[in-house]
Amino acid sequence: MASNKGANPNSLDTPDSKQTGASAPDRSSTVQNYEQVLVALRRVIRATDLHSKRLSKHAGLTGPQLLIMRTIRALGEVTIGTIADKVSLSQATVTTILDRLEQRNLVYRVRSTRISARCTRT
Repeated sequence: MASNKGANPNSLDTPDSKQTGASAPDRSSTVQNYEQVLVALRRVIRATDLHSKRLSKHAGLTGPQLLIMRTIRALGEVTIGTIADKVSLSQATVTTILDRLEQRNLVYRVRSTRISARCTRT
């Protein structure tokens, strides 16, 4: 019968680290690593936001709108689901973006008898 008597309940050992003999990092260095990752992510998000604002001001399109337009250009007549998969957005989000692009006559949608809707760039 296995026992973990005397094991540190705060230990970050994983089954993998125990099998390989690797020691787990101490809690303070793990927390510090998480903080560094969060700060780095925040910097990336901030840089993305700033770039998106410049893009919107210069091109009149948001980043996601431009990404969808490029996807439609690359794939031609395409379903909303395919666009959503390619740009990693939900179908609902893509539909909302396409509504705005269609209002500006940048894309149009055609109902298909086989598939609910297809999008094409104008």
